[in-house]
Amino acid sequence: MGPTPFGHHGADTAATQLIDVGFDAVTSWDNTNGITCLIGWGTDPTGTQLPGIIVADVDATPNTAALMAALDEGRDIFGTRRHAAYSAEKNQWWIANPALTTLTPAPQPPAWTHHTTKTGVIRSRTLATHVLTDLIAHHHTPPADNPRAIAELAGELTHAARQGIPGIRGTLRLRDKTATRVIPTLVAQHTTPTTNTTNTTLNKLIARAAGNHAHTATTIIDPNAGTGATLVRLLKERKGGPIGHHAHATAIENTPELATQARDILTPLAGDYLTITVIDANNTGDSTTPLAGTADLIVTTLPTSPTTASTETHLNTALNLLAPNGRAVIAVPPTILTDHKHAELRQTLTTRWHTNAIITLNNDDTTHTVLVIDRGAPGQTFVAHLAQPTDADIDPNSPFINQLLAHIDKKGQHRG
Repeated sequence: MGPTPFGHHGADTAATQLIDVGFDAVTSWDNTNGITCLIGWGTDPTGTQLPGIIVADVDATPNTAALMAALDEGRDIFGTRRHAAYSAEKNQWWIANPALTTLTPAPQPPAWTHHTTKTGVIRSRTLATHVLTDLIAHHHTPPADNPRAIAELAGELTHAARQGIPGIRGTLRLRDKTATRVIPTLVAQHTTPTTNTTNTTLNKLIARAAGNHAHTATTIIDPNAGTGATLVRLLKERKGGPIGHHAHATAIENTPELATQARDILTPLAGDYLTITVIDANNTGDSTTPLAGTADLIVTTLPTSPTTASTETHLNTALNLLAPNGRAVIAVPPTILTDHKHAELRQTLTTRWHTNAIITLNNDDTTHTVLVIDRGAPGQTFVAHLAQPTDADIDPNSPFINQLLAHIDKKGQHRG
């Protein structure tokens, strides 16, 4: 279930050892600072599965402060009394003391006993949220104004939950009440909003961070178009090039319903010097290979991905579309820049591409990171953080946008 943590198959090794000492299911959980943990579940005498241990992923030497904070956060959520750390590199266990202040090396994890959980701490909603959020992430969530699609997805997930949710090891069983009451709520929370202030701000930022490429590009592609909102914002703000300058915009979406909406929204924007194509990738299969190396400009928001591998695949697919001297403006999960699971991807970004700008956008409880990536000579990277930005903050004539464009487009002119 969810992303496989503990690189180099460490999750499988640690989970197997937890099963060997009496746990019957193991799932994964990331704390708010991105530290990945395993949750070991055992069955009490009444037949109820309870979380009995939290195991944090560490390097060869534990970072005690950050690790203890992760274990403490997990204890507050899951009510566990046993806590540990595991290094896949050394195949080494450490057991935390009850106060979560020290770690003691151990040859194996502590065994399951139902006394390791505080009775009543783990609630139906907490359990369902932990177990089902990753399951929901595997599906393309419907738009918020499509109640039929929401109901169908909730029904599908409820059926799956009743069969049991597979973890890294074992199966986590959910009671019918948990499935029938909580899943519809979770699905509704994960629907795609049709109007969203954060998304509107993000799309404006993406369009303006395209710089000169927004006005001079002849081939523009959004490989994860959704309903086409990102392209709409770019095309509405696009000034166009010289007389006779023709551009072609392509939106690629693999959810048929969203592709239909994108077609309805984008087609009216076409004109004498702008043609638009919307590709339903679910019906056409591989739609990006023929476009490799053709895009002067890519604008997109990476879809929410349940695994590190799929996140990296989405990003690499987008970047492989870039033409020489092309530019990509991509909203990515913030963890791409910090999580050790993305270390190889960050190395690729450094060696193959030039990250011209990194902009972090915080709005309410949502965080996006926008990367401006150029195919060209490397140089300094413009780094900025916008907290609760207003329209005035990212207005085309705002100090921030002027500073951003002075950096990225000056470089663009020097690349030749």
